[in-house]
Amino acid sequence: MADSGVDEAIATAEERVPFDPYFSEHGPTEPSPSDAEEPLDPESSTASESQLETSDEAAPDGPVGWEKRQKADRRKGSITVDNIPHVPPNLDDYRPLFWKSLYVEANGFVQVDLINDLKPIKNLFSFPPSTIPFTNDYSVQDGGYILLGPSSRISARRTRFGASLYTPAPRFSQGTRLFFEMDFSGIDGAPNVRHAFVAWPNVILGRTDSVFKDSDAEPETVDPAGPNAIFGTKQNGLRFVLPIEDYNLAVSVENTGGIITPTGVSSTSDRLTSNLDYGMHLRGNEEWGHFQVSGIVRNLRTEDFGPRNQAFTGFGLALSGQVYTGEKDNHQFAVVYGNGIGSLISDLAGTNSEVGFNSQGQLGTQKAFGTYLAYQHWWDESSRSTLYGSYVDVGVRSGQPPTTYKRGTKVGLNFYRTFSKHLSWGTEYALGSRTNFDGESRSASRLQTMIRYRF
Repeated sequence: MADSGVDEAIATAEERVPFDPYFSEHGPTEPSPSDAEEPLDPESSTASESQLETSDEAAPDGPVGWEKRQKADRRKGSITVDNIPHVPPNLDDYRPLFWKSLYVEANGFVQVDLINDLKPIKNLFSFPPSTIPFTNDYSVQDGGYILLGPSSRISARRTRFGASLYTPAPRFSQGTRLFFEMDFSGIDGAPNVRHAFVAWPNVILGRTDSVFKDSDAEPETVDPAGPNAIFGTKQNGLRFVLPIEDYNLAVSVENTGGIITPTGVSSTSDRLTSNLDYGMHLRGNEEWGHFQVSGIVRNLRTEDFGPRNQAFTGFGLALSGQVYTGEKDNHQFAVVYGNGIGSLISDLAGTNSEVGFNSQGQLGTQKAFGTYLAYQHWWDESSRSTLYGSYVDVGVRSGQPPTTYKRGTKVGLNFYRTFSKHLSWGTEYALGSRTNFDGESRSASRLQTMIRYRF
């Protein structure tokens, strides 16, 4: 009797409405045969192929465009909280444990990257223009790679392992979903936790993408940094989600952590810390793609500055989205602007650009602006290319050193080929430039090739 009760609860949970706004009141629950026969694709670490190969035709009442968004996410080999339904569409690829009180699915991929710098870049594994050096001294590097020559290396740091767990208890909340994912991008190739969160309907708790971020609007790139104006990071936080038909309103409290040492401060004890951030986004899902309006308020304060201790309030606003121009061809775009949000823009992370000194020695927040545009074209059912361009600029205050990072640009072109649902290959050329506060500029370029096996 106990087992039958659990089975009934599972069946009920599968049929009920997931919290995720991409899924309708009436489904989906079964994969579409026509969709399952497609020769693609790839690489999501989110869920199994049978989970994600569900067709809009199988769920005519479902929110528009959700299938395209999930497929695009799979190609990038990444996950977003917006693309993980609280209740799995089906449990065929989950292994039942403890008399069907827990369902577990392992996922991930093994990836090897061959990186060749045509001009020097400080960061060995990704290419933000802010890491273009002005001297030949850039010897401080992580391990976790095989050096092939002065400018070439092989790395498997982007390999990912993850697990998705689902339990139908408690019944009143459609059960509980847990997700964990790690890669090896830590210091010297050490494990790095990308996601570790638990989800109930309308609530997400743990580490995952910031509510400020729009991963679905980020282009598919071989270089993990992508366009240098990618915004939002992974945060620890608490998120509340309110689906409204094909719209999604989310608010969150997040802890960014980290220490910021303003450029020009000589004392290593002087630092700026980020306390709780408050974020939100409003996302609209349409047949042509999606758009998202995001906002964040930051609380920054100095520590160990003695009488100069201060508190600052930062803010950020962003507009982003993805537009389909054909069956598969699509554009991604984003514009982000704010004050004190340097660490939330990919190219500015590590540049300590949240704050700066003016000519009178007063510390204050610095403005930042970023934008990118990308276009993906499908050559056939298994081959595609993405062309992207991006720009970032910092409103550097007048008292900052001449070598302070001021602006950067980046363009890239890639080609991907998917051989099966397990195996894919890609190559990309990227060119970036860096300009300092004093106007001095440098450029660099990188050719990167990857091969990925998804399991």
